[in-house]
Amino acid sequence: MWKYIAIDESNHGRSPEIFVATYSKSDTDGFIDSKANFPKYRKKHRERGARLNGRDYRFIIADKTILNLIPEEVLLGSVVSSFVGYALKKETLTSPFTLLIDGEMTSKKIEEIYHRLRNDGRIKERDINLISGGHLDQRNQLVNISDERAHALYRQPLEKIVGHNRRLILEIPERLRRKFKI
Repeated sequence: MWKYIAIDESNHGRSPEIFVATYSKSDTDGFIDSKANFPKYRKKHRERGARLNGRDYRFIIADKTILNLIPEEVLLGSVVSSFVGYALKKETLTSPFTLLIDGEMTSKKIEEIYHRLRNDGRIKERDINLISGGHLDQRNQLVNISDERAHALYRQPLEKIVGHNRRLILEIPERLRRKFKI
C-alpha cells in the first residue's frame, strides 16, 4: 500500500511544465526535517535508479495551450487528481495517505485539490493528509526525488519524453474542457 505521493514540477509556469509524482510505501519517506537541506541534483542524473530504490514515479507534461487556458489552481487540482487516479488503479492507498507538494499552497489551490478529488470520485477529504510548503524538496527526501526527476525530464528533448512509458496524460473533466475551451 502506498502511503505517500510526493509532487514537484520543473519550469514553473512556463512551457513545458513537467509535474512528477513519486510514490512510496516506506514510513521514512514521510519524514520532514526542518533543518535538512537536501541538495538539488542538477548536474548528474546517473544515479536516478538508485535514488528511486523501488519507488514508482509518473509525470505529466503541461504544454503552452494548457498553461495559457487553465488557471494555476485548476491545473494543480487536475494534476493531483491524475496522479491519485493512477495510484488507485495500481495500488491501494493507506487511509489516510499523505500528499506532499512542493510550493506554497493558497487556500484556492487546496480547495481545488479537494474539490477535484471529491468530484472525480477519487477519494474523500478525510483520507488525505496534505502537506505543502516552499522548499519542501529540500526538507523531504521523497519530494527531493520528484524534484530531481522533474529536472532530468525537463532537460531531455520533448519529443523523447512524450512517448515515455511513465508519462500520464493530464485528466481534465469534460465540464472543465468546455469551461476553458480546451
